[in-house]
Amino acid sequence: MINDNAYIKATSELYLNLLKKLKGEEKQIVYNILTEYQLLNNITITKKSLLAVYPFLKEYYEKYRNKTPKHRKVDFNQGVDARLITKDNAKLLSEIAINPLRIAFDSMKYESVYTDAVRLCARYGIKSFSNYLLYNENDQPIELYQRLKINIELCEELPINIYSFPMKYHPLFGEFNLNRDYIGKHWNRKFIRAIQTILNATKGKIGRGKSFFLKAFGESEDDYKLLLYMPEPYILYRFFFEEIGYTHKWKDDFMKLNFNERSLLTSVVEINNFSKDNIKEVTNKKVKLLLDHYLITRDEILDNNTTLGKLKLQYDKKGTISPSVAQSC
Repeated sequence: MINDNAYIKATSELYLNLLKKLKGEEKQIVYNILTEYQLLNNITITKKSLLAVYPFLKEYYEKYRNKTPKHRKVDFNQGVDARLITKDNAKLLSEIAINPLRIAFDSMKYESVYTDAVRLCARYGIKSFSNYLLYNENDQPIELYQRLKINIELCEELPINIYSFPMKYHPLFGEFNLNRDYIGKHWNRKFIRAIQTILNATKGKIGRGKSFFLKAFGESEDDYKLLLYMPEPYILYRFFFEEIGYTHKWKDDFMKLNFNERSLLTSVVEINNFSKDNIKEVTNKKVKLLLDHYLITRDEILDNNTTLGKLKLQYDKKGTISPSVAQSC
């Protein structure tokens, strides 16, 4: 149903704005026309008079209207179902100013359906894509890495941009629907926090750029798995802790653990609640030494009076730490 009242109001405002732009004789002519058709008073304005007056005002409107080119775009603001994309509707989508096209990619079981849909849309000239990647539902943690990497590789293969937005799953219904700390059956608190820490550095999105992705999420799936267990400050202040050697020391000691020692460490780390009281019952020396890394806090790093705080301040100013200082850490 056409909203006549809204169109009448919008059109009358256009005519009044035109009158304000005019000067001299042109202004008087337009004023007389609007007066004759009773378009200067809201009470007397009608749809019929607005339409009737346009032929007389057209040349003035065209002369003074804003002719600056407009950049328009269409955004559905929700994910399109990749399973429903065909050649016909991909072609139709390409004929509108859609930017971006959001295609859902919430599970690796839809990998081929999703990649086929992206390639099909790219074939018809759509270049800007975006999607939310749901995690923490029924997925394995490695699947988030796999889906992100697929998007990076599609950007390398095709002349397109894909912005990925990993989104943590929260149940909408059932006993956990009010639990904002819900943890999926394959996830744990440390993994969730690791992903959130990485996304904090990337502003919540991952665009094209393979080198950036590999640095943020790991060079391989094994690197990614190790990254999920890394102490949070080592993820957040990645370059600083690599510079002073803490990250290398942690990785080296982690890889030296045998199966039982690693199981003990991960059982503690996955709870993501680090304090001396929580880990005091750990007696294995190698595991206890590794757990010391998790006791480093953000407050300690940001306090300019602590050893780490002073080093961080020096690193922020110079972008590096002298070798002798780094070795003494």
